Amino acid sequence: MMPATEKMHSGSGSGDPEKTGRPTKSGDGRRMLESGHRFMPNVSTGKLTGAIEGGRNPTAKFRLLACRFRKRGYSIRKICRELGTAYSTVRDWLVRMSKRGLKGRFNRRRMGRRGKLPSSIFKTVRKWLLKEPNKYGFESGSWQLNMILEMIKREFGIDCKIRTLRRKLRRIRFSWRKCRYVPYKSASKKVQEEFKQVAGEKAAEYRKEGRPAFVEDEAGVQISQNPSYGWRPTNGRDTVQIGFSKKSVRLIGIMGEDVLYVRTVESTNSETFIDFLKDVLQRHPEFYMVLDNASYHKSHAVNAYVEGTNGAIDLEFLPPYTPQLNQIENVWRDLKRRLAGRYFRSTDELKRAITVILGREMNHRLKGYLVA
Repeated sequence: MMPATEKMHSGSGSGDPEKTGRPTKSGDGRRMLESGHRFMPNVSTGKLTGAIEGGRNPTAKFRLLACRFRKRGYSIRKICRELGTAYSTVRDWLVRMSKRGLKGRFNRRRMGRRGKLPSSIFKTVRKWLLKEPNKYGFESGSWQLNMILEMIKREFGIDCKIRTLRRKLRRIRFSWRKCRYVPYKSASKKVQEEFKQVAGEKAAEYRKEGRPAFVEDEAGVQISQNPSYGWRPTNGRDTVQIGFSKKSVRLIGIMGEDVLYVRTVESTNSETFIDFLKDVLQRHPEFYMVLDNASYHKSHAVNAYVEGTNGAIDLEFLPPYTPQLNQIENVWRDLKRRLAGRYFRSTDELKRAITVILGREMNHRLKGYLVA
């Protein structure tokens, strides 16, 4: 018995293949959809079964099932009943598969209209973003979308939507990230690199001779922290007044190779700094210390005391406004993060919490703060 054929396109035909079972042609001469072994003659039923079992795309599997039914001589209407799919959908699947083979089980990628931002200009955009915005006349330390749009319009005369630019920036591996701010008067990168090289060599020389090298800094911890989280009603987001208290704990500390020493002081001035230096000098007869440019670090009283130690204390001052070069700043940052969200009734309770965090929770990961 000759396998039935069905129309690939609608048109006036000489017979209904669902009723006659004979291959026919439509009135406009277009070829009909074959069935049985004539349908997809280069693909066997076993190959279709293997593609069904090894596939992951559900829609592609349905299309392959329709083809396997057709290879077995099923009419389109019977395939529709088996798969629970509309007649026109099944017919379109079979037509596509007969033309494209097994590749027809996947949808072709749809090509949209050409974008306003050609990819070629983003080599230039990338060069912009790797430099500071102030080099292009913007009074900002970080690139924003409206600034980039203005640059593109200025240089290329192209205007586009912000969402389009955002998508393009992700493709060239730029993302919206939180910046780490440094003071406006911070020393230049060249000065910072020179300082890191000189201070690093000097610290290595001290350690080689068995003398310690430290970084020093002070910090203040208020008794009233401003936590990001708290127990609030679940419906919506309400406002919380920022807490304020004059009660705080002042800390002064040093950090070196496997050393973290912190003590509390009533206030930070020349007198307390000299007392701290004396304390460190009792523990280490000679040492090298890197510290910031606070006024009491350079006072006459401090200079006189350091000169009186006959070189036992060697102070090295950081470049102006470069707290990021002082590694002990990371300790203060982590300490305040761990204290955030906790309520303290008194400064004594806060001091005890600081002692526990510095003594038990942070000393075991001290090496994570240190730079070789």
